[in-house]
Amino acid sequence: KVLLNKLRAELRQLRKGHYVVLNGMSGCGKSTLASEALNHDLLIENFEGKVMWLSCGQEAYTGDENELLGLMIQLNERICNEDLVTDGKTVNLKTLKIKLHKRFYDSSFKEGLLVLDGVNSEEIIEALNIGCKTLVTTCDENVMNKQGNRYKAIKVNEGFTEEESLFHLASCVDLPVENLPSQAKLIHLHGKGHPLIMSLIGAHLEDQKEEARSNPKPWDSCLDVLKNKDYGNLKRQSYGGVKVMPNTIDLCINNLAPDKQN
Repeated sequence: KVLLNKLRAELRQLRKGHYVVLNGMSGCGKSTLASEALNHDLLIENFEGKVMWLSCGQEAYTGDENELLGLMIQLNERICNEDLVTDGKTVNLKTLKIKLHKRFYDSSFKEGLLVLDGVNSEEIIEALNIGCKTLVTTCDENVMNKQGNRYKAIKVNEGFTEEESLFHLASCVDLPVENLPSQAKLIHLHGKGHPLIMSLIGAHLEDQKEEARSNPKPWDSCLDVLKNKDYGNLKRQSYGGVKVMPNTIDLCINNLAPDKQN
């Protein structure tokens, strides 16, 4: 609630050509927080009802011009109702950037908010630096290196508190928190409250709910995986399921019912 109010306050003060940046590891709830903040009536009114959301994902990860152009064409289609691809018009980064800049200054979009969700490279920020109010979600604040003092960063909590982890695990197995086995606190400790780890462990335990409510074995198997992977050295840069926690993912998925695995 505190973080949500802080974000709303920053967005109310946001000026054209400036940014609010939500920074935190993948899976920590940045996009959800941004969406919840923008559901607030006062904020929608503050941007005159014009909020444009672009999901950047893996786009432009390499800074490839065609990928960047794709994002800009998406934005242009939304605010200009113009299909550049179908119309066969020739466009490039420079001319399209100028066009978007003018659109946000001369039209009903002049107070609009651009949301860049999941930015992973400076090139995206530079390509869409079009002078409007912008909200960015990213795992890496370094994508804003070239923006100087034109942005305000808000750090999103990168892990559950023990209370939050226990509440989540308890809800997965339909037990009161006070009735959880001692392994539950150790799972939080060794998983560092990492949101995706807690979610995966919770899904695994939920699929074995009856056994997990009365038998410590499912809890022990989860704890063993976490201990063996040494998550104390977890790095944001390696997060994403490739380098970080294959055993945890395998444990959770392989023990789900076949229909849930799909």
